[in-house]
Amino acid sequence: MENGLFSFSNIHRCYLKCRRNKRNTINALRFEINLEENLCLLERELKTKSYQPARSVCFVVKKPKLREIFAADFKDRVVHHILVDYLERLFEPKFIFDSYACRTGKGTHKAVERLRKFSRQVTANDTKSAFYLQMDLRSYFVSIDKGILLNLIRRATSNPDVLWLAETIVNNDCAGNFVIKGNPGLISLLPPHKTLFKAPKNCGLPIGNLTSQFFANVYLNEMDQFIKRDLKVKHYIRYVDDFILPSEDREQLAAWRGKIAEFVREKLKLAIHPQKQRIAPVSDGMDFLGYIVRPGYILARKRVVRNFNNKMREIAGTAVKGGVLEFQPALVKKANAIANSYLAHFNRANSYRLKNALAARYGFLKEFGRASRLVTPHYFPSLAKQYKFFKKALSGAELYWDENGQLCFRDRAALVFFPVGRSYAFFGPDAVAAAGVLGVKFMINGGVPLSVSREIGPERAVFSAALEKKYADMAVSKGYTVYVAAEKKDMKFDHKLLPRVLLKYIPAGGAALC
Repeated sequence: MENGLFSFSNIHRCYLKCRRNKRNTINALRFEINLEENLCLLERELKTKSYQPARSVCFVVKKPKLREIFAADFKDRVVHHILVDYLERLFEPKFIFDSYACRTGKGTHKAVERLRKFSRQVTANDTKSAFYLQMDLRSYFVSIDKGILLNLIRRATSNPDVLWLAETIVNNDCAGNFVIKGNPGLISLLPPHKTLFKAPKNCGLPIGNLTSQFFANVYLNEMDQFIKRDLKVKHYIRYVDDFILPSEDREQLAAWRGKIAEFVREKLKLAIHPQKQRIAPVSDGMDFLGYIVRPGYILARKRVVRNFNNKMREIAGTAVKGGVLEFQPALVKKANAIANSYLAHFNRANSYRLKNALAARYGFLKEFGRASRLVTPHYFPSLAKQYKFFKKALSGAELYWDENGQLCFRDRAALVFFPVGRSYAFFGPDAVAAAGVLGVKFMINGGVPLSVSREIGPERAVFSAALEKKYADMAVSKGYTVYVAAEKKDMKFDHKLLPRVLLKYIPAGGAALC
């Protein structure tokens, strides 16, 4: 691989890895328009060592705290993959098992499960007292010494191409060649020790690059080896710059704290954060990576739950108007993505009651889940298939508790106001149900297309779209939920059958949506 580091085949392979999660970004699309030409140009630049990183895009994120991000150009991201792909093969065998950040097969959930296992071991399955030492490095990425980092890479390889590329990327001054995206005033709000603009000379790596994530592990591997090999610590877990050591001996933890602080100060030129180090009983719960970990169970951190509540209230304020839930495609997609992300987090904890409470509090989330495929147009060959598509997504069974506390299920009492021209129509059994609930007359074979009659039934009930509110109020007062669809003209579907999308949801009996 050393002879082929800058070969076209290797560059193309790393390009394919790079584009996996970036293919729809503007920079990635621009690069792909003239893909072969751009890859050939990159190959020449790397082989002649004329490559220089382009300017970065700088922006500031506000949550969970103010933090500056330097996003590299897509071409530079491909180069990052080339370098990391090579160095990973050298360093991965040297990394300790319990380093969990930015490594294949690791991650936050694996780290939390490992910490719970350690807590059971040091407490003998929660039968005796134990303690933990938790520490965090102060302004880690801004404080990384570039000279020390490059020396660590030189110790691992003598390949001149690799060393040149590593030096080019590490010594690149992002803070001197950038363009600002978003609110530029946020940069001035960053503390001096949290920004590359005020970093010490020859220090600091940009947050947001693949190489920075990998180099962070290379740099702190020295600390990992010191803790595991010199201090002989049995239980130790690190995620980026946050690390934790459970032990039965509190005095031993205090001694380790001093030795670790001294090592990172003298060998790595780093400092332990004075407010983010503590020795406490394991029984208090270990606050780690968004969870509270105890030997017997894991809880989601309160701040994570609070963030979820804030986001859901913000979405509800936009989507719920006058007790009616409006399905805005972009908002539905955003809400489902947020909910799925947090649900995955909660699923790793003992959070059955929490999830039930949140589901009850934000009833609109269940409807957004049902509507995920109905807010964008779909092509259907017949009206019958389109009608059945909506019914299948919006009907079905729902769970409830009876008077004896037994969990039961029943068919959902729901009506879909299905638009046909300037009217809403019901077909088959739905037409019979609508006639009973709304009092509209239904007809048999009255204007029902043959394809609909064969697949759904010959019954049909219709009322004017101008009477939507009247009949919706009538349905919800009788315990029915109402879904209102709309016809949508879409140039992608050159067909006489118009696509239909879900427009809004009105809960039965004025049930709360949030």
